Amino acid sequence: MQQLHALVEMLTAMGISPPAGLGLSSPASHLAIRSLPRHKVAPTSSLLERECQICMSAYELEEEVMTLPCLHIYHMECAEKWLARKPTCPICLTRIDAQHDHDGGNDTSA
Repeated sequence: MQQLHALVEMLTAMGISPPAGLGLSSPASHLAIRSLPRHKVAPTSSLLERECQICMSAYELEEEVMTLPCLHIYHMECAEKWLARKPTCPICLTRIDAQHDHDGGNDTSA
């Protein structure tokens, strides 16, 4: 398994995505992580009644949170650490760059 990880790191360093189906994924890019929306928990937010599903700690007033493209919300620090290892939402596994994969300007809805 260690050799597989080394191979994936080499491919990633060369700008080549590892083959699908290996059960491994490269982390999200720093640019992709920085581009995600962030905001502070407001006094009227329903987040005050919920917990971050990464660290299982309650959200607190004025705490900074991050919203992923799938609309799941996490503590900013938790989300950054998670995405630095995996490019997907921990709950629904949607890739954070998935919206870019579909932005081809071919919207046929009217």
